[in-house]
Amino acid sequence: MGWPVVLGLFEAVLLGCFSLVACLTPWCQGERSAARRALLLIVPWPIGFALAFLLVLPLRPLLSLAVAGASLVVSGLLFIPGRRPQGIRILGPQPRVDERDLIFSRAHLRPGSERYRNYYARRPAFKEKDERWRTLPPLGTPGGRYFHPLLSRLPTACFSHLKALHPTVTGQVSSEQVKLPREEFTRLLKGVAHYLGVDLVGIAPLEEAYLYSHVGRGGDYGRPIELPHRWAVVLGVEMDWRAVQQAPTAISLSESARQYARVGQAALILAGWLRALGYPARAHIDGCYRLLVVPLAWEAGLGELGRLGCLLTPEFGPRVRWAAVSTDAPLQPDRPRAFGVQELCRRCRKCADSCPAGAIPSGEKELVRGVEKWVMDGDKCFFVWRKFGTDCGLCLRACPLSRPPLLWERLLRWALPRSAAARALFLAWDRLLYPARYTPLARPSDLPPWG
Repeated sequence: MGWPVVLGLFEAVLLGCFSLVACLTPWCQGERSAARRALLLIVPWPIGFALAFLLVLPLRPLLSLAVAGASLVVSGLLFIPGRRPQGIRILGPQPRVDERDLIFSRAHLRPGSERYRNYYARRPAFKEKDERWRTLPPLGTPGGRYFHPLLSRLPTACFSHLKALHPTVTGQVSSEQVKLPREEFTRLLKGVAHYLGVDLVGIAPLEEAYLYSHVGRGGDYGRPIELPHRWAVVLGVEMDWRAVQQAPTAISLSESARQYARVGQAALILAGWLRALGYPARAHIDGCYRLLVVPLAWEAGLGELGRLGCLLTPEFGPRVRWAAVSTDAPLQPDRPRAFGVQELCRRCRKCADSCPAGAIPSGEKELVRGVEKWVMDGDKCFFVWRKFGTDCGLCLRACPLSRPPLLWERLLRWALPRSAAARALFLAWDRLLYPARYTPLARPSDLPPWG
C-alpha cells in the first residue's frame, strides 16, 4: 500500500467527519431546513472523492495532493493571524441623550396629562408619528397580531415585578469599608456576578457622555441626572435560543422579559453587596436606567454595536439583555475589543432584509453624536411592536451571530477576530445553508419550547 492510498484513505475519513459535523451543526441549532440543505450540498463531496479515488487509479496521487494542499491553504487562512478587524470609531464630541426623547419614555405619556402636553409643546415633531402607534393596542394586550391569552400576560408580570423593585436600586452605604487591592476586588466582583447567574460582566469608566441628561420615566421625570460614580459594572444574560427562534410571538417577548427580570435581580443584589462593603452603588435595571448600557457594554469589552442597533457579543450575538451597577469601588476597567462585527454587518444585511418595519438601514453608517454607526428608525420599529403586540425580535432571529456556536461554527467564531478569511467564510457558510431573510410566522405556536 503506497503513500497515495494511505493519504487518500485518511483524507476520505477526514472529509467524511467534516461533512457529518457540518450537517450536525445546524441540526443541533434547531435549524432543520439548513441541516437538510447541508446534507444535499456538502455530503456529495466526500462521496465523490471516495468514488474517484477508488475507481480512477491514475488520479490517486493527484487527488491526495490536491486535497492536502487545499486543507493546508484553508488552515493557513483561518489560523494564521491576518488583518485585525476595525472597531467602532468615535469621531467627535458625544452630547448626552435626554431619556424623555426615547420611544419607551414617550409611550408612557398619558394623553391629556400635563406631562403629555408639556412634552409635545417642547417636541412637536414627535407628536404626529406617536399618535399613529397610540391607536394600536399596548404590548401584551388583546388586539395584537400575536396576542396569546396565556403567554402575553407573562411579560407584563415580569416588568411589573421589576417596577416594584425600582425603589431598591439604591440604599444606605455601610460606614465600615472593606479594602482590597484593585485587581483582587475586580476579580472578586466578577466572580460574584457570575455566581448570581450573570453570563457576561465587564467594567467601564463612567463618562458623562454615557449618562442620560434627564430622567424620562417614573416619579423623577424631567429631573437632571447627576451620577458621581466612577465605574459602570455592565451585566448581560443570554436569551434562550429556542425562544428567540419563535420571534415575533409572545414566546420571544416572554423570554426577553424573563431575562430583563433575571439580570435586574442580579444587579440589585450586586449593588446591595457593594453598599454593604462600604461603597456607593446604584443598580440600573429596566425602566430605571440613568445611563446608556449599550455604549458602556462596548467600553467594557463585551461586544460591538451592529447594524440592527444592538450590541453583538462574541458569545451570544444580540441575544443578550443588559443591566448595570454604577459604583465608586476600586475596580480595574476592561477595554473595548473588535471581533469583526463592523465588517460582518457591512456585508451581511440579513437583519435589514428581515425587518418587517423597514427600520434597520441597509446602507452605510452615519455620524451620530460623534459615533460612526448604523442608525435604526425607532419609531418604525415601535409601530410594528404595537401592531404585533410583542417586541418583534426578528432581527435577533435573523442575525447569524445569534445562533449557538456549536461544533463547526465554534471554530469559525474563534477565528473571526483573527482572520479576514474566517469572516468571509462565516458569511459564505451562512448564505449557503441558512435563509436569506426571516419572515413573521403565519401561525404562532400555541406552546412555548418549555411547555
